[in-house]
Amino acid sequence: MLEFHLADALATRVLGGHLGRLLPLGTVVLLTGDLGAGKTTLAQGVAQGLGVDDPVGSPTFTLLAEYPGTRGTLFHADLYRLKGEADVESTGLPEYVDRTDGLLLVEWPDRWPYWPDQAVRVTIRHDAGGRRLALRGPEMLESLLGQVDDAARD
Repeated sequence: MLEFHLADALATRVLGGHLGRLLPLGTVVLLTGDLGAGKTTLAQGVAQGLGVDDPVGSPTFTLLAEYPGTRGTLFHADLYRLKGEADVESTGLPEYVDRTDGLLLVEWPDRWPYWPDQAVRVTIRHDAGGRRLALRGPEMLESLLGQVDDAARD
């Protein structure tokens, strides 16, 4: 697991940009954190790393938004309003888990328990003077996450 102290929204976007450039297409990223912790801000950075030009907002009401980029598509889901498994499955979101042409970022992933074991798990929480972000991934992504750590320190 890697942990980062992020001083502000810009630092959160920069770290997200590194993820967008380094994570293999097809990766599922599960974003956990309280309301206003910075999940959508991180998603905006990931979109920049994927070469997305369109503005990225929270898909709380649309549930899923697609943002094509030069490197791949950001599939950004927000499950906050959903109550459980049946609601998630009715959105068609499970079909996106196997997509290999982009990254699937899911806010409020606790609404559905069937995420792949190789998903990258990101926890963001408020911290004195900014945010604390923790990244966890499977062993095969540990060296990649180390590159994110190195890039974030530059």
